[in-house]
Amino acid sequence: MTTTIFHISDTHLGRRQYGSDERRRDFSRAFARVADEAIDREVDAVIHTGDLFDDRSPPVRTVLDCIDTVDELAASGIPFYGIVGDNDRKRDEEWLDVVVEQSDHAARLGTDPYIVGDVALYGIDAIRRKQWDDETFALTPPADHRRAILCMHQGLAPLAPPDRRDHHVEDVLKRTPFELDGLALGHIHEYDTATVQDTNVWYAGSTERYKRSMADKPRTVALVEVSDGAIDTTPVEVDGPPFEAFSIEFDEQDTDQYARDQLAERDLSGAIASIRIRGAQNGTTALDVERMARDEGVVACDVDDRREVTSADSADEPVQDVRSLDGAVDDELTDRDLGETVVAIDGEIRDTDSTSGFDDEIESFVEKEVEERFGDDPIDDIKSGGDS
Repeated sequence: MTTTIFHISDTHLGRRQYGSDERRRDFSRAFARVADEAIDREVDAVIHTGDLFDDRSPPVRTVLDCIDTVDELAASGIPFYGIVGDNDRKRDEEWLDVVVEQSDHAARLGTDPYIVGDVALYGIDAIRRKQWDDETFALTPPADHRRAILCMHQGLAPLAPPDRRDHHVEDVLKRTPFELDGLALGHIHEYDTATVQDTNVWYAGSTERYKRSMADKPRTVALVEVSDGAIDTTPVEVDGPPFEAFSIEFDEQDTDQYARDQLAERDLSGAIASIRIRGAQNGTTALDVERMARDEGVVACDVDDRREVTSADSADEPVQDVRSLDGAVDDELTDRDLGETVVAIDGEIRDTDSTSGFDDEIESFVEKEVEERFGDDPIDDIKSGGDS
């Protein structure tokens, strides 16, 4: 008997990349395409290892689209199992719970197993670094010698790059009460696999290109096949719009036509473009380049202009064009280990469509961080000498 599972991760539904509503829809469409592929392959289950949504406050339309996709899986008899990632994690009811409640074929994985064929599936939500040592990993052993696969959302060595490593796979394996056959991971957006202490470990990758450095990386999910006790994983590529990342180097004498020619050399129709402008200042602005790119058919565009200018007021100081800030901040925040509140507030500031209710949103973010650091009654806790 062979049990087949589609492993999805880091769909980041609701991400309004480069301030584009079309990009927000792209992330939902990628998820829907993966579900269609799972249905075509007649897999036994779909698992999602975190960051189903891009943040803790996804748009209503995004949540409804997600529910529709899970419903399509359910209509084909394919259960959907998930955990919560670091991006979409909340302190109260999770959006994953909302999705689960709408379907008879969906569940949030935990320490008790969900059985799919010969596989026992477990899940542990993304663990904050300060809470790692307190995590018990108290999984209930599977019956009938089924293969045990634990789903997590962490940056774990040896697969995660050095700057994204929270802990090591060996630490997980040491703390589980029985031997795991597989460790299905989310958080790192590239497919990769390894064997650690006879346990298969893998990242599924991501279904959309999250930032500029991923422009030439494939969008992937993992096909997991369990047969005769062996676990095999294969990357499955996900279709999506082309993502073009390139630079335009200007000399002082270059005109707008030079930029047009550079853009015309590329097939940008229907593409997402991340363009860096370097070299000398001339009469062509970042906004000009973005308009030209859209004339070439670009759907969403970020133009990063860091050309140096010299003036009487500021000699030899690099100038960042305001049009490029959104993409630059996105790329920087993705790789920085900042507090969740900082990231959430940044996203709210840059993605909000209106200022209505904005103060309430920020207050909510701050309250959650205060509760997390000081407890439910922080003032009394601090006065009584509680830990800070």
